[in-house]
Amino acid sequence: MVGVLSIVATADLGGLGDKSGVPVIYSCTPAGSLPRLLPWFAILLLLLLPCNRNASAWWIWLPLFCLTGIAFGLQTAFQNNADQLEPFFEMLTSVAFALAAVWLLAPSLAKNHRIFTSLLTLLAMGFGSTLVFVVLYGADADWTAGIGMVVFLLVLVALLSLAMCLAGFFGRHRYRPLRLALGLVIWLAIPFGVLAGGFGLFISLFANNQSVFPEILLSALAMTGIGFGLLLPFLALSFGNAFYRARLKSLLHICEPPPPSQSVNQEPPLPPPAPDSIAQGK
Repeated sequence: MVGVLSIVATADLGGLGDKSGVPVIYSCTPAGSLPRLLPWFAILLLLLLPCNRNASAWWIWLPLFCLTGIAFGLQTAFQNNADQLEPFFEMLTSVAFALAAVWLLAPSLAKNHRIFTSLLTLLAMGFGSTLVFVVLYGADADWTAGIGMVVFLLVLVALLSLAMCLAGFFGRHRYRPLRLALGLVIWLAIPFGVLAGGFGLFISLFANNQSVFPEILLSALAMTGIGFGLLLPFLALSFGNAFYRARLKSLLHICEPPPPSQSVNQEPPLPPPAPDSIAQGK
């Protein structure tokens, strides 16, 4: 679709000439919606992998629709500040697609050692979220602020990956959903608090402004809530779906002991006692 704009310069010359200049015709082609559909096609391709050829794998659309719907609703609600907030909502949407990709690629990301799994998860989330953000933000956009958003995006992804690794490490012997969720909140709050505290200390020392600490603390709490809010739909899916529960355990290296009835070292049951007649040789 091609749009045609007529641009006319006007100025009040006080009777010295025409107020309007010669109109300039400008043809513009608005950006299509196809680039914004590419992340959805990417998730669809991941669902076609052999490891995802299961009906339960298609439940990944539920948390993805939930997060993208919330981002779209907030973007519509704050439409008056769309220029300032749109990159932020696109960043959150990018993390949502990256988390969906991690859950779909869990069999390939989960390795024997926890460190390798965490590094591969971090690389997958960082690469996926950055790629989606570039697609959503647009190549023709002003990347002066976009570069800063990419840096912030990578920091958020790194902290999410770190929180998942630590929550899995401290809950590695027993799968408890409530404890796991609480651990993620704690391990998100600690690094965000440390970063906010260091930033506030820098401002108080070099800018001599100590009144920013309450605002920085609220910002740290807000980012903790945003980080956990991005993980929560995928956690809820894993808690309620056996297919993704197994993938969550593999990503976090949660190894539960087998039930006593399936224990390898369990002694075989004793045979029933012989009747008295057989025992006496009759």
